[in-house]
Amino acid sequence: MKRKIISLVMVLIAICTFVIAVKMNIQEEMKIEIKKDGGNYSGIYNFKKQEIESITVNYAGYIGTYNYKTKDFSGIITNVSSDNLSKNTINETFSSFPNEIKSKAVNIKSIQVAVSVSIGAFMLIAGIIIFLKKTHDLTPEEEIPAGNKSRTIALVLASIPHTAFLGIDRFYLGLIWTGILKFLTCGGCLVWYIIDIVRIANGTARDKWGKPLRRGKLITIVEKPVSSADELLKYAELLEKGFLTKEEFDKKKADILNIGQ
Repeated sequence: MKRKIISLVMVLIAICTFVIAVKMNIQEEMKIEIKKDGGNYSGIYNFKKQEIESITVNYAGYIGTYNYKTKDFSGIITNVSSDNLSKNTINETFSSFPNEIKSKAVNIKSIQVAVSVSIGAFMLIAGIIIFLKKTHDLTPEEEIPAGNKSRTIALVLASIPHTAFLGIDRFYLGLIWTGILKFLTCGGCLVWYIIDIVRIANGTARDKWGKPLRRGKLITIVEKPVSSADELLKYAELLEKGFLTKEEFDKKKADILNIGQ
């Protein structure tokens, strides 16, 4: 039942990432800022019209706004000789900026969509794998006592891209070096990301000490110390039932009394 719930959640996450990818793909505008030669300029690129209406610049002595429709510049011009200053010169200065802004906007949009689709696809595949995965019931001889790391917490950390790509799920399990490696490789180029989700979900993941992850709350059992009187009563009962001889009882009694002193 839990496996089905986990797979359903992962499929829902996949659907959400697909929806986000669609929204990113159909967005009409994106603000882009470019730093160049000690200056910077920014503008809003319209994907639908494939144009930039105006830019804000602080570049090459120009501080202000340039409008590509009217081809007018409004602002302050410094470090530019008035003899060389003309409308054609201003137009030539800003002529290449739209293509640079367009190129960056298209690249950012493509990367965002590709990452969202990839995450969605991996989550969908993982959900299907977890749903179809058959669990193996261990015999008492094969069972390993669970550690103090929660499977639920580990699965949440491994499923959220922001925490998984930083390797936080592995840091939580005490796997420091592989956590650093996962961070440096952005989740192992998404492959490690999906493997960790599947291993934690189906119960094959282990912590630093090789112990499986616990499913419920951590329960600490505190053993109550046995008093000398209780031990004497226990051995007296064994003596009465004939399981101990008088000599063995006296020896046990002497040992207990010495310990109790």
